[in-house]
Formats: sequence, C-alpha cells, structure tokens
Amino acid sequence: YQEEEIYHTLPELLAIGFQDTTGAWRAVHEPRLDKNTRTVEVSTTHFSDWGFFPMLYISPADARLEPKQSLELTVMGTVDPEDILLPNPDGSPMTDPFKVVDETVKGWQYSGSGSLSGNGAMAAYTAPPAVPSQNPEAVMAEIKYPKPGKFFLVANITILSDLHIDYLQVNET
Repeated sequence: YQEEEIYHTLPELLAIGFQDTTGAWRAVHEPRLDKNTRTVEVSTTHFSDWGFFPMLYISPADARLEPKQSLELTVMGTVDPEDILLPNPDGSPMTDPFKVVDETVKGWQYSGSGSLSGNGAMAAYTAPPAVPSQNPEAVMAEIKYPKPGKFFLVANITILSDLHIDYLQVNET
C-alpha cells in the first residue's frame, strides 16, 4: 500500500478481502502487516479478486471549510472489528460502509481554536473564526480495538481564507 491510499485509516486497521463465487466480498482473518515494507498479506488456497480495505475510518477524512463553518464527522466501518478476529474459513462478510456502534470510539480530541463536540461515533466540528496558524487542523477519534496499543483515526480540516474563497468563486463563473 502507499501512504496516500490509506490516509483515512491506519495500517493496523487494514484488512484483505476476496470476492466469493456469488460476487460478495469477504474479509480474511489475521492479515500479516509489515509497516516497513508497507505490505499486508494473507495466505490463500484459491484464485479470486483480492484487495485491501479499511475496517474503520473517519468520514470525511479530509475537508475544506470557511471560518465558522461546521462539519459532522463519523467513524465508519466495513467489517465489525470483532468479526475480523474470529476464525471463519469463509471470511467475514463485508458490507457497505456503516456508522460504527458508539462504544467503538473511546473519545474525540482536538486542540485548535475552533470547537469539537464528540458523542460516540459522531462529532460536530466548528471551524475557528479565522484561518489558524496551523492549517490543516487535525481532529482525532481514539478507537477501541481488540489488539494491544492505542489507535487514533485522523481527519484533516483545512480552513480556507477569504482570499482563497474569492479566488474559487471567480474561477467557478
């Protein structure tokens, strides 16, 4: 994987899936992660379409807002984190992205001059009244994950200046 392919999740939260004979995608258990070589791998005994995907991520992972504008952030999932650790020879079924249960998120963190109010898997962010000196700003959700360590998902929020907004409006017409 390339870093830009997983900017919205963590390497530890990547899974590998295959398409079964019915066309459904299934996650394979316990992929091997090597962060040095940026690889995620599994062993298999069959040919199929394969790919890696995030089990958990923040949506949106990257946003652009005007000063004082608000945004709702949600931690999303594609496979229940508990399911990916259970031995299932056929793989865990993958679904369309869904809002994870509130207990999956330990808490939200933000240290900018705007505001953040987190409630379970969702948070409301309001941009500061002016472009901050550190831009983009980072909002983090700490994830409760059944492996040792601390896991934080990050959303980057860029606050646009009035000059940038005027430029965009001129170019859109």
